[in-house]
Amino acid sequence: MFSVNTSESVGFESRWKVKGVYSESSSQTSDLSVNSVSTETATSVEVDTQTSDISTPSLQPEVDNQKLSEWLIKICPLVERELNEAVYSKAFYGSYAYEESDTPNAKLLQILNVSSSSGDGDYANRVQAISWNSTGNTLAVACNYFHKSWCHHTGRVCFYTFNRDDKLPETPHKTLNINGCINTLRFHLTMPFIIACGTYSGEIVIWTVQHNDADNIVAKVKGHEEAVIDLSWVYDVGTARAILLASSSIDGLLNVWNCNLPLSTLTIKAKYKIKSPVLARLQKSTSEEISKKVVRGILAFDFSTHTHDLFVAGVEGGLLVLGSTTAANKLKGSTKEVPIFDPVMKYYEPHEGEIITVRFSPNRKDMFMSCGTDGEIRIYLTKQESPARVIFVEELYHVSWVPFHEHLITGCGKKGLLEIFHLISGQPIPNVSTDKVLPTSLLQIEVNKQRCTIVAVGNNRGELQLWSVPWGHFSSVNSVE
Repeated sequence: MFSVNTSESVGFESRWKVKGVYSESSSQTSDLSVNSVSTETATSVEVDTQTSDISTPSLQPEVDNQKLSEWLIKICPLVERELNEAVYSKAFYGSYAYEESDTPNAKLLQILNVSSSSGDGDYANRVQAISWNSTGNTLAVACNYFHKSWCHHTGRVCFYTFNRDDKLPETPHKTLNINGCINTLRFHLTMPFIIACGTYSGEIVIWTVQHNDADNIVAKVKGHEEAVIDLSWVYDVGTARAILLASSSIDGLLNVWNCNLPLSTLTIKAKYKIKSPVLARLQKSTSEEISKKVVRGILAFDFSTHTHDLFVAGVEGGLLVLGSTTAANKLKGSTKEVPIFDPVMKYYEPHEGEIITVRFSPNRKDMFMSCGTDGEIRIYLTKQESPARVIFVEELYHVSWVPFHEHLITGCGKKGLLEIFHLISGQPIPNVSTDKVLPTSLLQIEVNKQRCTIVAVGNNRGELQLWSVPWGHFSSVNSVE
């Protein structure tokens, strides 16, 4: 059945060719030839010349110190503003060195107890507001209570600064108190020692943390008739070097304030009301009380870092609008001293629940996101009324863009975990951390814009968690597939 045959070997001529480039050189020198050429020298004539003494000019330049001072005063605010805006510029995308380890896991750095006493023997355990200052070295934290009626508590803000070991101390280096619980905190865009807060009673307070005086209040006003929900420092469209303060409330107003820090004044510049569309579709979760309101409360807003007059706002009942401070129409009944405007330019497809967060993308000027209690994160383009991307999530309480990583969104909520979502895949990134923490509801999240790998998270037990997150490992689409 089987047989063995032996064949003679067959040879093939090689077809492989190699071309080399070389040059020949010889080390033997040519014969030396000598030619004698006769030369005739020219007759030289000596001429006596008399020179004057050479004086060395002064090397010290003439400087007009007065003009130099005026020039520096003129350009410094502009340069400072451009440097601060460059933090969000896409030109620096990917140029920041990652500080994380090689493992694609978020690491829990430390846990701090930041709950504050109200003075009545009870403690505020809900971390309501977190804010990093402009240098990224100091963190402000405020806790408050759940309210069913009028607030009678004492609000308190705790300030923590990184030590030499890049850790936050167990006890705050400074605390500031005020009558009423604090709903929101915002550090100044360029001044790391100035911070603004909005209270449950409608007050707006600006503090300085630069001095150790007992009274650190720079300005204080009754900003709204109801609770202040959101605050933001924004650039003035008319004046390049001016920074304004914007605030929103349940009273349906978005107020823009002139803040004069040297004079310690906070004066109203303009008020904006967002009206419901005439043919608005009622959402399933919209209560009858809210549906009857002509002017609904503004729960969240954000001004664009690219086009300073544009802002997006989340309104009671799930309404989502795009507004402009320059294209706003003046409403009847407003006065010259305090003008009231209708800023609405466009209505977007509303949420089925209340909106908890709206944020413009720091990388693209035509993109923003919104997150609601209906379990949806929506990505919108400003020219498109329907969302370009919808990410379905479990109940979240706060979400944020990740600086320098335009495809990543991070959030926290009922799960008690730090959650990351990828815009391209539209899916959450699983198992971002192997560290075990007690299951609690995470209420606030704030990414450090100077050290973007550092993330602060507050829960409902008065604890602050500090995480190190390797965003570079999660920015690739392959990491979620």
